Amino acid sequence: MAKADITFETAIAALDEDRRKLVTALHSNALALGYTPFIAKAGSKPGNYKIEYKADKASYVLFITRISKGDISIGCKLLHLGKYANLIDELSETTRHELLTARPCKTEKGCTGYIHFNYESKEYFTCRHAMRLKTLTHSDAQSFWSLLAHENRFRQEEQIRQEG
Repeated sequence: MAKADITFETAIAALDEDRRKLVTALHSNALALGYTPFIAKAGSKPGNYKIEYKADKASYVLFITRISKGDISIGCKLLHLGKYANLIDELSETTRHELLTARPCKTEKGCTGYIHFNYESKEYFTCRHAMRLKTLTHSDAQSFWSLLAHENRFRQEEQIRQEG
């Protein structure tokens, strides 16, 4: 018997209404930009899922939503954040706090690099693998999406330069 595909609705079923709205809003925005969601079980426990949003042309992932026991974490690699760090002031308080308190990079442990940006005269070297936002709510969706939209734009420009 063939393994059934996991639907988006199945993956978000255990979330409360606010988290479901947040994940649905981000999902809709990613689809509108042409990203494809890849949904899979995460680990062996029931109800744990991972949704990766990948571009069709490139293999990069815009963001990953992890769902576990009704909780979510959203992982993102904002590699070009230094180019649009001026947007940090416009973010919701929750989004800004999560961004500024992400774990610093420890390259000696095999990390492939960090995300570097300046904000309010302070330098940040955030681990690109530790950018996991866990306390966002539906009211933070637009704020967080503004970061993802800018990252998408810079990645597309970078891809065009590499192809051309």
